[in-house]
Amino acid sequence: QQKTGVLFELAVVGSGMIMDLSPDRLDALNRYAGHVGQAFQSADDLLDCRRHGENSGKDCGADVDKAGSVHQVGESALLARLQREVGAAGEQLEPLDLDASLMHAFVQSLFQRLL
Repeated sequence: QQKTGVLFELAVVGSGMIMDLSPDRLDALNRYAGHVGQAFQSADDLLDCRRHGENSGKDCGADVDKAGSVHQVGESALLARLQREVGAAGEQLEPLDLDASLMHAFVQSLFQRLL
């Protein structure tokens, strides 16, 4: 929930602010983006471990010493965290009264190759 999560929150909540959404909806979007950011970080660590990032410009193996990385917690635990975060993100959209299903389907598709 440091730089990566904040970038997701800025993009999603900023869009909600442009749409002039209520504070309650902005808060839900912020939670959504936080979960997506955590999922992204988990996916990034999985790519580091699985070497899928070799052709993507990612520095594979760079996260070996980072707490919470796949090298520290294990691939299955990190995969479970990725699944939990994507699911939790979708739950945040339900009370919004927005047609956000397309947005969440797109987000899910981004992580599909790792799930």
